[in-house]
Amino acid sequence: MTKKSNFVLLIVLTVFAVTYTVSGACKPVVVDGYDITASVCGTPLKEVFEDQFKIGVGLYGSSIQTDSLNHGAISEIIEYHFNSTTYTNLMKPGYLLDHAGSIRNYSTGNPEPAVKFDSVIKGLDFCRDNQIQMRGHVLVWHAQTPDWFFREGYLTSGAYVDRETMLLRLESYIKQVLEFVQTEYPGVVYAWDVVNEAIDNGAGCYETESGFNIRTKHGDNEDNLWYKVVGIDYVEKSFEYARKYADPEVKLFYNDYNTFQPARREAIYRLASHLKDKGLIDGIGMQSYIGLDYPGLESGTDNYKAALTRFGELGLEIHITELSIDAGGTSDVLFEKQAARYSDVFRILTEVDDQTADITSVTVFGLMDNYILYDNDTQTNRLFDGNLQPKPAFYQVVDSSKPWYVNKALYEGALKFIDEDNNELVNLLPGEYTIAELESHLDLSTIEQLWLAKGYILEVFAASDVDDSSQIYIGDDDQFDFQAFELAERIVIRENTAANVVLNKSIYASHRQDRAGRAVDGELFTSWSPSDEPPYWLSVDLEEPYILTRWVVYHRGGGGVSPDFIDGPLNTADFRLQISEDQITWHDVDVVENNTLSRTDRAITPIKTRYVRLLITKPSSFDFNKDAVIYELEIYGLEAE
Repeated sequence: MTKKSNFVLLIVLTVFAVTYTVSGACKPVVVDGYDITASVCGTPLKEVFEDQFKIGVGLYGSSIQTDSLNHGAISEIIEYHFNSTTYTNLMKPGYLLDHAGSIRNYSTGNPEPAVKFDSVIKGLDFCRDNQIQMRGHVLVWHAQTPDWFFREGYLTSGAYVDRETMLLRLESYIKQVLEFVQTEYPGVVYAWDVVNEAIDNGAGCYETESGFNIRTKHGDNEDNLWYKVVGIDYVEKSFEYARKYADPEVKLFYNDYNTFQPARREAIYRLASHLKDKGLIDGIGMQSYIGLDYPGLESGTDNYKAALTRFGELGLEIHITELSIDAGGTSDVLFEKQAARYSDVFRILTEVDDQTADITSVTVFGLMDNYILYDNDTQTNRLFDGNLQPKPAFYQVVDSSKPWYVNKALYEGALKFIDEDNNELVNLLPGEYTIAELESHLDLSTIEQLWLAKGYILEVFAASDVDDSSQIYIGDDDQFDFQAFELAERIVIRENTAANVVLNKSIYASHRQDRAGRAVDGELFTSWSPSDEPPYWLSVDLEEPYILTRWVVYHRGGGGVSPDFIDGPLNTADFRLQISEDQITWHDVDVVENNTLSRTDRAITPIKTRYVRLLITKPSSFDFNKDAVIYELEIYGLEAE
């Protein structure tokens, strides 16, 4: 083969992807200096879960200047993936209440508070213009509601007003906010957190009269002014006013944190049940701040799934309003643990939604780690990193049934072509690519290496009238020197779904045929144990061709069955994996000598076969010991085309 012929396959594939004729390929997207191609490519999250619930994102920012939507790249990702948003700060009473305007109102005989909306106009415009809806957060909260709102004349030095005055202010505020949003942005806000965090379970921080555990204190022993000025029923009155002014299709929610703690859960349940009986509530918002180890998701006293199921009994909608899982650091190991945790949460939400509860919206409370518009943000809770690239957590949420890196390739590509300067020229998505379609394209003679994503295989097929065999490569997120694909007709990039292909298959043995099946039954407490004159062998007809990629042997050369495996000289010393075309002539695929391990796990160069055999030539390190004990033989492969 000539050097020129070595490049034929690679040249064509590079042009194929660059011209974006491959189904699903994505053109580069750079916004505000950020390459967000991977973040706006592939199936949007809102489509992944379109049959279950809305997928929302928190619009971060503590001021108009730090609003997420000031950043073009963030806005682009939000528009692509989400069909619901929530302002994390800018819609709270502390931002909407107008202090100077309220004082002016009072001085002219108008007792109602003044309200301004400058902090939320950008978000409401964005949602309206991009057909995205918004959760209103929040109408009534003991925090981020200014103290002056509760005082005479709206003055910071005034005395606290009486209950009736505060109820007038409460109703007016709710009325003004709802009427503005519903008149100026009809249909945009589909749900409101009417009251936030009104329940407490800390000693001395809640009342005991109502049975609802209404919060009396917060923070550093500060009064809950809603309770202090209005009383226990401030929650009910807030819902009463919200129901009075909300459009019929707008849903009203009670929102709280640590809803998985039994005491809080049951208090919320009692409160929501009471409000439901009065026709005032449509749903419960579960904030869902979760760590890598706490709470228990499906077990333990503080049990996330138990809370979902319990609230589901009320027949109300459930919104996950502030989902946030802290990685606790920035290492790859921690990010993979975070990904698994996000995956488990979404799996549980999907299962519960199908079975015991009506979950209609799930919101991750922020888009990215190291938030761009803050100076020193160090959070690691989000689905996208500080460069707006998807994290393992994002890819794991997409499909919890597969490893995150497998899903990643469906968004970013699985096969890269690298030039002599180590530049990535193209990254192909999984799929089948024929050479005939591409032969007339540009010759790229600078390709030096390939990179194949972990979790994928590359098969290179020759023309059927020349050779029906294929070359096979296993991906491991690493570059490798390519070999010539002379006479290649097509390639296939597909998921490496290798499984144990000998599990419970019919197996044949040189000795002790009656016990041979124990070596492939998936049980480590059963064994095949010949004691005669080696060599010994076990062979399996796989019934159809498979591409073999790895083999594992659990063994102990001189011992009996035991759940404990001990490395040492009694373990099978010399053995090999073999294949055959006819079960008569066998060829070595891999050879192990001088082994002392109780578990041997070895990757092999991918090879296609139907017949496979384990051959033991030396049962243990001691010549006098002829006993072999094979607890389990596992051979991993995937179906050949």
